Amino acid sequence: MDSPYASRFFFIKKKDGKLQPVQDYCELNKWTVPSQYPLPLIEDIVHKFASKTWFSKFNVQWGYNNQPIIENNQ
Repeated sequence: MDSPYASRFFFIKKKDGKLQPVQDYCELNKWTVPSQYPLPLIEDIVHKFASKTWFSKFNVQWGYNNQPIIENNQ
């Protein structure tokens, strides 16, 4: 492995003699940082916004897909 973020890939032999692909994430898991801000429970979100009357919606996907692309952009 050249990168510390790579995971090994190899084959193991099954009982019937066939090969099964295996990805070893042990080294990658050492570098992974747990989420500092876990997703809130749906119940908490609904309760928080139950008394609100104004809502807005941002279409992030539309905005991302409509960004201009500059030729030879590096």
